[in-house]
Amino acid sequence: MIIELVTSPMFLLIDSIISLIPEGLVLPNYISQTLDLLKYPLSIFPVDLWVVIISNVTFWYGAQLSWGIIEWVYKKIPMIS
Repeated sequence: MIIELVTSPMFLLIDSIISLIPEGLVLPNYISQTLDLLKYPLSIFPVDLWVVIISNVTFWYGAQLSWGIIEWVYKKIPMIS
């Protein structure tokens, strides 16, 4: 719940920035395709689901990075394998 509280304003900000872009605006092709790609999941699935998914992925990447650093440190200590 704490992670949801922290990340939900970020998703609301992204959603409101995307909604502020007018439909008739001429953008480069790659930007308009990226915006369309972001609009569909936000309209199909609720923001809570995106908060959970991105929080979960961020947590596991952080855990793997932390474990890699811990493993690197203890392998540098002599006599410990």
